[in-house]
Amino acid sequence: MIPKEVAHYRILEKLGAGGMGEVYKADDTTLGRAVALKFLSNVGAIHESPLQDPQGLERFRREARAAAALNHPNICTIYEIGEHEGQPFIAMELLEGETLKQRIAVGAGLVPALRRPEGSGGPASIPSGPAQGGRPRGAPLQIDALLELAIEIADALDAAHQKGIVHRDIKPANIFVTSRGHAKILDFGLAKITPTLTPGPSPASGRGAQGSNNIFPSPEARGWPGGPGEGEAATATIEPEYLTSPGTAMGTVAYMSPEQARGEQLDARTDLFSFGAVLYEMATGRPAFSGTTTGVIFTAILKESPPSASQLNPDLPPKLEEIIHKALEKDRDLRYQSAAEVRTDLKRLKRDTTSGRVATASSSGAAVAEPQWPARPRAAKYAALAIGIVTLAAIGAWLWLRSNKPGSPASAEWVQLTDYTDSATSPALSPDGRMLAYIHGPDTFVTPGQVFLKLLPSGEPKQLTHDNMMKMSPAFSPDGSRVAYTTVDPKFGWNTWVVPVLGGEAQELLPNASGMSWNGNNHVLFSEFKIGIHMALVTARESREGERDVYVPPHERGMAHRSALSPDGKWVLVVEMSNGGWLPCRLLPFDGSSSGKQVGPLKAACTAAAWSPDGRWMYFSADAGKAFHIWRQEFPDGSPELLTSGTNEEEGVAVAPDGHSLVTSVASQLGGFGLRPLVLSGRQKALLPGQKRSGRIVRVRRALGHGPSNRRDPTGPAWV
Repeated sequence: MIPKEVAHYRILEKLGAGGMGEVYKADDTTLGRAVALKFLSNVGAIHESPLQDPQGLERFRREARAAAALNHPNICTIYEIGEHEGQPFIAMELLEGETLKQRIAVGAGLVPALRRPEGSGGPASIPSGPAQGGRPRGAPLQIDALLELAIEIADALDAAHQKGIVHRDIKPANIFVTSRGHAKILDFGLAKITPTLTPGPSPASGRGAQGSNNIFPSPEARGWPGGPGEGEAATATIEPEYLTSPGTAMGTVAYMSPEQARGEQLDARTDLFSFGAVLYEMATGRPAFSGTTTGVIFTAILKESPPSASQLNPDLPPKLEEIIHKALEKDRDLRYQSAAEVRTDLKRLKRDTTSGRVATASSSGAAVAEPQWPARPRAAKYAALAIGIVTLAAIGAWLWLRSNKPGSPASAEWVQLTDYTDSATSPALSPDGRMLAYIHGPDTFVTPGQVFLKLLPSGEPKQLTHDNMMKMSPAFSPDGSRVAYTTVDPKFGWNTWVVPVLGGEAQELLPNASGMSWNGNNHVLFSEFKIGIHMALVTARESREGERDVYVPPHERGMAHRSALSPDGKWVLVVEMSNGGWLPCRLLPFDGSSSGKQVGPLKAACTAAAWSPDGRWMYFSADAGKAFHIWRQEFPDGSPELLTSGTNEEEGVAVAPDGHSLVTSVASQLGGFGLRPLVLSGRQKALLPGQKRSGRIVRVRRALGHGPSNRRDPTGPAWV
């Protein structure tokens, strides 16, 4: 029972309560100001006195020490640490407003305004909203408000980290949004303070032992100054699987970093992962990792990637999604290394957003921003280096449909997306057109390569795999959270693996399966060996249940290497080869009722095929006798049309989901590199039999279906 007078404070009303503390509004009679008083709670405790609960008391004191060591406008200020009749208390800044969690919920209409009316005697409560894996779903914040708050949060974290303080429980419920719209970080009850700031045993361990796994029972549902907490009044609205669970690694499960979930030694980077999860929720209105049990959530944090934020909120700037991706890296060495880095990127994005220099997914489709041409190196550099390479290029043919007059030529532009001194192949676009996956390595056709991911248009390439297997044919899952790819092991076993786009452990999905793609959320299309090297095209569930043949090549040495399903799911383009080499591509019904017919340029070696999103056009990369180029053909009986020509070659094709652009791997024969934005290296083996190739990933913008194009840049491939 809290008395009406505590030291020089007069208690006015109770604001909130939870498993860790009770918060009261009080008057400081000495200084004449309103404050929040937090007392160590006995609710549900087995101890009769807080002093008999040394673990809870130490956590309570830790919160006070950590916050008191900081003086920052975006961290709740601690005025005093005291004790009254054996009852410890903290006097802190009284805040008016709501938690970030409540702000997100209010935006979705899940709760009314959460500020308590004047004179209200009890704490506000958060009613349950529609469940989303056991968690109410909110609404995304406006981008300008999101960036303002995010910059302040990052600045506060930077200040704490500079003082050697790691919060370890960053989540929306521990971030307060004041009535003036500013962020305040709350609740340092789990904070880790370095010994240089706190004498005595390190609080990094519940047992006071250095180097432990930082595991101890730590019930949460704490109150907060100025309003209710995540589990206020210990009511039924508490979401226990999202709180700190007794006997588990410290922190709130849904916002833990992978290293925190594993109970490993932590540093400041754990807060940055948690901050990334908070940013994701601010941007989408839903948690990055959710589930009905802690085990499900732990698995998601350790092994899975959340759905693409831009799919949930098409108005997100691409750069914001890139920031979220980097903050949510499962490998902390690949994550942001400091809060200052995050703050810098957020500030730059805010500047560009304010000046109108940033496009959104909804406004630009697959092409995100006006391309920036790379500077051209001097010809002497190429003369020294041009000895034949295999650099991935990708032409992202951003084919913007323009209001051209009938018969007027459409323009074409080329923008380089990658710049390697060796090979990069097999470009693939995510369902929203915002991510590019490809295989990069010394020579990915005959030596091990790695799967890389790049956020378009200007994100830094991120390596997703780290093994010594040959790889090919990356493909995105329908929700854009995973990339599937084919591996070839030393025994010539062809298998399909998947890896999360945010990084993490790659896992084998299907043995004896190659060129896999999804046709629906749970069904896949892939090629498998029947006998010897006889490879057929089959479809099944991801579990391989319900498998059936779609196409079995008639020749016993025929190989249906990879395929592309039409948008309506009724037709399949098949890339196949025999013991004599690549064959023309094939069109056949998905139900397997016939073997179909050859399409594209006849008597050609066809190595890749794709569809336009409306199913009107079929695209191919094929060599009809002179070089590999991009072709198209109107479905089902049009005549093949050559789209590119010249000394460059193009191999592989992926069409953007808006139908306005395509991506391909661009390669050049030896010589003639003087004007091209390439970095050349030593001689490599052939990418495909009989070819010596060089390449880069570039974007090409051109109006498809509007007549011939005029080349505006001599460094790109020629369009006919």
